[in-house]
Amino acid sequence: MLFGDFNARVSCKQDSILCDTFIADIDADDYVIDNPLSRNSMDKEINSHGDKLLDLCKATALRKANSRIGSDFWKGTYICFNINVSSVFDYLLLIEQYFN
Repeated sequence: MLFGDFNARVSCKQDSILCDTFIADIDADDYVIDNPLSRNSMDKEINSHGDKLLDLCKATALRKANSRIGSDFWKGTYICFNINVSSVFDYLLLIEQYFN
């Protein structure tokens, strides 16, 4: 599990590979097809740190847990309020253990 403020804003962009399929001639026998999961976020902004965080998620099968588990389920609630901006707290985990 990773958690913290990554200064990453991803809105509701996907953190998994869309339309992922197994290709027998290319993929290893133990390749696991990515399973997209829906989530929500009150934060509608996206930045370059967010794109990098989503790339990390796709490369390592980590998933943003925001709005997917616990009392934050389907909310993606703001936790940081500032005069200029509000944001959500980023936390990632190997989420398949909870949903598979």
